[in-house]
Amino acid sequence: MTRGLVMSIDRQESNTAVLALTAGGVVQARKVAARMDVGLFLPERFRPEKNAVEGFTDNIHYFSQFKETVTSLFNNYKALVFIMATGIVVRTIAPLMESKYTDPAVVVMDEAGQFTISLISGHVGGANLLARRLADLTGATPVITTATDVEGTPAVDILASQLNCVPFPRPMVKQFNRALAEGEPVRLSSRWTLPEEIIQQFNMASLKDDDLQVIVDRAPGKEEGPLYLLPRNLVIGIGCRRGVPGDLIVDAVEKVLAGIPAGNQRVKSLATVDIKKDEEGIKDAAKLYGVPVEIISRTAIEKLTGTFEESEFVKKTVGVGGVCEPAAMLACNQGRVVVPKRKMKAVTVAVAEEELWWWDWGQETENV
Repeated sequence: MTRGLVMSIDRQESNTAVLALTAGGVVQARKVAARMDVGLFLPERFRPEKNAVEGFTDNIHYFSQFKETVTSLFNNYKALVFIMATGIVVRTIAPLMESKYTDPAVVVMDEAGQFTISLISGHVGGANLLARRLADLTGATPVITTATDVEGTPAVDILASQLNCVPFPRPMVKQFNRALAEGEPVRLSSRWTLPEEIIQQFNMASLKDDDLQVIVDRAPGKEEGPLYLLPRNLVIGIGCRRGVPGDLIVDAVEKVLAGIPAGNQRVKSLATVDIKKDEEGIKDAAKLYGVPVEIISRTAIEKLTGTFEESEFVKKTVGVGGVCEPAAMLACNQGRVVVPKRKMKAVTVAVAEEELWWWDWGQETENV
């Protein structure tokens, strides 16, 4: 697929975009594209006469306006690789940056292929890992400057990512990472048994009561001081009448989440039935929470008949006896329902909790 002027770009399956500006950069970009699943973005002047480049015809794009292209890519890809001077990249992306929790990973590579530089979103966005992967594939030297990586110590935002958690409160992450980088003891505790390889990252010897503490739990406690890692594993199942606006859906979801401690911090995705996949209100709600909408087929929901509250009206109009509760259950790999169906005007909402890869329901403890 080839495109001309890139002004609006939909998110692609590869999730990584590679950009170059010069002939040398294009050579390196094509080398990367031959080894990784990426979208390749090149200046219009490099478009072949026959609109084809052998081996890259499926995911190559051509642009005429560099800044506009970068803006679209920044908002639609999880990672950007720039094969050009670092100064160009810094000046281009500076107005676009908002937070390391939302910005894509950005890696810069020189056109000679000597270095891969993790520029922003090194931990949370995965730029450090991407820089290392590119270096392994191309023979370049990775340049990583985050303190915990340089010192070979754990980072709490990386730990949160490994455990599918979100740190809370987020401003404390810097304090904890600084302490870890400087070798200060940090206590780690969890409501669930943590994998041994996670525990080994932390120096648990000679800990004192006043040491900094990281707690893995569903909700923050009343005491101030600890940094909490909250599992991001709640799926919000949504059913609605046709054309319900997004603000009504968000209002219904917020009312339900208000009954779950730190509920709005832990939302992983929204889920609904296939017949509702084009509902703009559900899409708008997903954008507000920054999560995807998982579409569940009516065939899959039908197989769960008898495990959720059914409605004859819904069955007549949708084809299955329920939407929000079975959709939530199926989208979280049939974890467990924490909030059964609640109806609020034209919207129904249910919440299910997914069992994460590292925990076991049976290992949960009352006290952390």
